[in-house]
Amino acid sequence: MRNTILLLLFLQLNLPLIAQQSVPVFANKKDSIDHAQVQKAIQEIFSRNQLNGEEKKSLDSLLALSNLLRAKVIGFKVIYKPKESFTSYEELASGNVKPEEVTQLQLAEVLRKKGTIVHLNTLEKEVDPPSQN
Repeated sequence: MRNTILLLLFLQLNLPLIAQQSVPVFANKKDSIDHAQVQKAIQEIFSRNQLNGEEKKSLDSLLALSNLLRAKVIGFKVIYKPKESFTSYEELASGNVKPEEVTQLQLAEVLRKKGTIVHLNTLEKEVDPPSQN
């Protein structure tokens, strides 16, 4: 059982490396804040190379608290993170990036805002035909 918990914890801590992240949703803000604080504390303990007896007790307590908080999860939401090669719409709209340089456009933040209307022209990039030698 403990190995399973550690495996799940390891996977959860490494989710930011993945473009699609599933995060728990709680019924109230307090549980959500408590969960974030517990996860941060667990991550700090795991970042140390060696644990002494006191840290092991703290880790056990934090894992138990984490399990109690997980029982309060009412669902999960998926957060999508684009690749770094994507240009954000905000950068394009502010003029920081020239439109002709954009080949991949990220609209996640724009589409999350309620009432936002986005007008885009089709992004096309001409490609020279391969030369025949």
